Amino acid sequence: MSLLTISVTVTQNYLHSVVRFKRQYKNNGDGVWTATQTDLGTKPPPIGTPNRRIDFDWGIGPIKVTGYVDLDSFQASLTLEVAGINLGTISGDLKKGIKLNFETFVASGWVRFYIKNGNELWVEYHVKIIFDGTFDGDHKIITLPIGDD
Repeated sequence: MSLLTISVTVTQNYLHSVVRFKRQYKNNGDGVWTATQTDLGTKPPPIGTPNRRIDFDWGIGPIKVTGYVDLDSFQASLTLEVAGINLGTISGDLKKGIKLNFETFVASGWVRFYIKNGNELWVEYHVKIIFDGTFDGDHKIITLPIGDD
């Protein structure tokens, strides 16, 4: 079975850095994002507004994420910061998983967001900080109030 990969590169300016996003679409529909720091920037990241959503702000070690999950579709918009560097806003379907690969001047690795147990938002990560070692983990961020009005 061959794996179809289509890449699209977009450069966006954000508050802390300029990042170049490359989204790869695989034949099963999963989206994988890659961010590479290229320079400093000045424009804040955009966040959309779905009809029914839950907002959250969460962090551990060098990782901080702010975003929302649409409770009807499990679509999410996530603004990710690693080691103080804003990597921008990514979005996608949490049922399939949303993964960001990154390489900056001080950190590299990946962060993956996904749904577990039907209503829990989880994050799995592997982050290498040049001056502080490696951070690996898999943590629940929040339980989503599915079925609540």
